[in-house]
Amino acid sequence: MLGFTENISGVAESADLQGKRNDFTVLNTAINSLKINVRFCLSFPQTVTPKRKAYYMAKLGYIRTSTDTQITDRQYNRLFDVCDQVYVEDGVSAISKSRPVYKQVMDSLKPGDVFVVSSLDRAFRSSLDALAELEKLQKQGIEFLSLSQNFDTTTPDGKFLFTLAAALAEWERQILSQRTKEGLAAAKLRGKKLGRPKKLTDEQIQEARRAIECKFYSSITEMAENFRVHEMTLKRALRR
Repeated sequence: MLGFTENISGVAESADLQGKRNDFTVLNTAINSLKINVRFCLSFPQTVTPKRKAYYMAKLGYIRTSTDTQITDRQYNRLFDVCDQVYVEDGVSAISKSRPVYKQVMDSLKPGDVFVVSSLDRAFRSSLDALAELEKLQKQGIEFLSLSQNFDTTTPDGKFLFTLAAALAEWERQILSQRTKEGLAAAKLRGKKLGRPKKLTDEQIQEARRAIECKFYSSITEMAENFRVHEMTLKRALRR
């Protein structure tokens, strides 16, 4: 009986060992399969779709004033709520060929951005200039927006309205210039002195000349400080 029990126990141990071997074989097979899958995935990185970098569409505003004393509040208040950044160019005529701030805005614009102005006459010199600049913007994929004349320049009707508005702005500017010249000419005929008032009167200039003859001042700079003007202003007055 004892021999039979020992025999049964041996068979059980053999079966248990065989089962463990089978489990180990299954586990080893699973690990090898996992390694193969990992190597397969790592060997094809190009199948992973890269994330595209999203670009934020910026709205850049442009303000221009013809004189340094012209107030920009009206333009700025309109552009402030619409634009991400506003550029201001003070004291530059509408027909000036040199507009460094305008050039800076053009260089900052990227495809998908929007160029914003309060009105067409703030950005362009003439109707031809407006059409040429609009074509450049459209070729670069940049949109144009005028808050006073809100039309779609990508359509034939919108481009026609854009051309018409630019022509009207140029006509208005030319009429204003003509009236200003006529008014100045009429004032000159009436004997009115035009331009800025002189910083030095004729009596002060004569006094400065006498002071130079008497060598009352040690230098022209000291004399200019006494008359409360710039040195160059005094020199120009003495040359007259």
